[in-house]
Amino acid sequence: MFLLVVGLPVLVGLAAGYASGGRISRISGLRLRALWLPWVAALVQLAQYRVAALRHLLQDRLHVPMLALVFGLMCLWVAVNMTRQTRAVRTAGVLLLGGAALNGTAIALNGRMPYSRTAAVLAGQHPGHLASGPKNMPAEASTHLAWLGDVIPLPPLHAVASIGDVFLLVGVVTVLVAGMHLRPTPRPASRPDPTPA
Repeated sequence: MFLLVVGLPVLVGLAAGYASGGRISRISGLRLRALWLPWVAALVQLAQYRVAALRHLLQDRLHVPMLALVFGLMCLWVAVNMTRQTRAVRTAGVLLLGGAALNGTAIALNGRMPYSRTAAVLAGQHPGHLASGPKNMPAEASTHLAWLGDVIPLPPLHAVASIGDVFLLVGVVTVLVAGMHLRPTPRPASRPDPTPA
């Protein structure tokens, strides 16, 4: 799933950016702020797997899905960085926020991301190995908005994706392509040193 959400859109975005005449060096023109927010989101997601006591406190005792915290932090980071950007970058930001909101809604309503057993089997996963985990759970009759869960089979990756994942993928590709086409910021002309009379 990491390959789907991060690796694949980055590779596709960079390839599309180069194919359309963009340059990776221009991405620095995005001037991203609050870079600590994605790091905090990554730490929360790591803790979801590695720190069982914290996961138990937040998810079981306080009923706060850790994955919803991750999406919330990333939404905040995207929102902070949408101002003073080009229209294409703002469009990418809307796609990213939309994808995070769709995934976050499914997680918030169910505690974890529901997935379709049928889609998982179609993706090549063994029926006997389908189970619940810290992030996912099989959809049941009582699952809220199951169609927002992981219902899209991806056989080449042996994974399932959600509609929100599609929005996120397109958003990442769009922001990379747009960033690779940013016009370089002209440097202010340096004033010559005054010569003594």
